[in-house]
Amino acid sequence: MAASLSTLLGAGVTLLCGLLSLRFYLENTHLSAELLALEEEKKKEIKAWERMRELRSQERQGRIRAERRLGELLRSVQAREATDGGPGDKARAGTSPAATATTAAAVAPPDGGTMAAASGERVPAAVAGPQRVWPMTPIGHLASCFPARLGTPRQGACVPLARAYLRLSDEALASGAALSNLGEFSHAYLVFVFHKNTNAAASLKSKVKPPRLAGKKVGVYSTRTPHRVNQIGLSLVRVNRVVGPTVFFSGIDLVDGTPILDIKPYVPMYDSVGAPLPLCNDDGEGEGEGEGEGEGARVPGWILAPPEVPPMADVIFAAAAREQLRALGPRLKFYSSVEEAMAFVSQVLRHDIRSTHRRNLADPAEVFQVFLDTLVVRFIVDEHRVVQVTEVDRAPTRPSR
Repeated sequence: MAASLSTLLGAGVTLLCGLLSLRFYLENTHLSAELLALEEEKKKEIKAWERMRELRSQERQGRIRAERRLGELLRSVQAREATDGGPGDKARAGTSPAATATTAAAVAPPDGGTMAAASGERVPAAVAGPQRVWPMTPIGHLASCFPARLGTPRQGACVPLARAYLRLSDEALASGAALSNLGEFSHAYLVFVFHKNTNAAASLKSKVKPPRLAGKKVGVYSTRTPHRVNQIGLSLVRVNRVVGPTVFFSGIDLVDGTPILDIKPYVPMYDSVGAPLPLCNDDGEGEGEGEGEGEGARVPGWILAPPEVPPMADVIFAAAAREQLRALGPRLKFYSSVEEAMAFVSQVLRHDIRSTHRRNLADPAEVFQVFLDTLVVRFIVDEHRVVQVTEVDRAPTRPSR
């Protein structure tokens, strides 16, 4: 009897264990199916997000190409009008050579006004006729350590190690002595064209959002935005040396290929507001300092306030990135040592170059990249605003941006 009960009890325990195992198996199978379904759904969402991001990028690139092409066409039309004499000259097509010469002479007298034909009264050029276009030819195109707009600093003083050189064209060199004595100056202004602008003239806004104001708008002429009616800029750079027809600069904030219209030396006693002025008379009489001594420059408060986006806490290189940079060192165009190149990359990345949108997402796993010299530098930003350079590779011949 006892043996029968023991056998029956053992069978019951075995059956119970079997039922429990079956339940666990079914529940586990169901859970696995749910996990697989969730995983598939997550993959679909990621794929859809990546597709949407790709479409947005294609749309943006298409818009950029269209606006750039429109800008080229507008400049072409303006240059053609300037070459043909402008709309005003077409209306005078049937006049005699003498009358045409007289009218042309009246368009732009030395002081910028025009003479009214009947009374001789001088009126402003803007009132007297259509606006004229003044075509300009670059004296050369800058070779810069910044192959693309992304990563190019907003102010050259932020990245003192940024380098470039300019080889003047034969026309700009004139007799070959045009660059004489420029090397005696430590700094110079570069007058240039924002040639990579994507905004057409018709889409320009009267107010813009400076990066340091994090979305606040101010008038376009109170900023140095590239998006302006006349797409020209002024940059103060250091003159390192002059070798033949080539000038070498540092402290650059210009992208590679920038058309340079002119070079003007920086003279602190005249260009620095509030600096003592030497007497500015032609005959050299008198002594002392000119009027204006002690008058400091005045700027709005939002210029003096700390930027809304502070600099990064630190920039560090992963061991693998250091080795990759050492291997690519001989291919560098503007830097002769790996240490110098690392210092340059650190200066660039110390200023947060991410877009406002990417910065607001604050995803520590997102990998960013920037083209510098002949390199493509990939990096991440952690929650403490520490930049870690994870990979350094050879850049493509033509960066996408």
